[in-house]
Amino acid sequence: MPALKDGGILVIFVPNVASLKGLSVRATPWAFHRWFYRRVLSVRPDRQPVRAFHSFSLRPSSLVAHAEATGWRVRYFDLYEGPVQRSVRERFGIVGWRWKIVTNLTRITTFGLLTAEETGLIAVLGKGGVE
Repeated sequence: MPALKDGGILVIFVPNVASLKGLSVRATPWAFHRWFYRRVLSVRPDRQPVRAFHSFSLRPSSLVAHAEATGWRVRYFDLYEGPVQRSVRERFGIVGWRWKIVTNLTRITTFGLLTAEETGLIAVLGKGGVE
């Protein structure tokens, strides 16, 4: 990337499109997202979600493969459960053994292609410079 000087880093903080939440967001209209934030999460109208853009090129495996193929080094990589999902599932009592059932069923029914718990992705990439 020419805009980044030698030894610089690029931080990527995106939703995990290979998650159950990511697929749900992709499959539902923006009007539903606004309704969900307003009615279920009780978010003020001026704090509504932005329009989602979910490209399968942002799958964790694709992102890492593309970075490495183009000369970037993955300095940090993590998948995590986002705070919105955690808050909603705790509010509805989907915790403990119930959450374990959801995560295992998701993994089994999607043959491991989707995850229920890892809704966000953060990656720190570096190019050139000192190790």
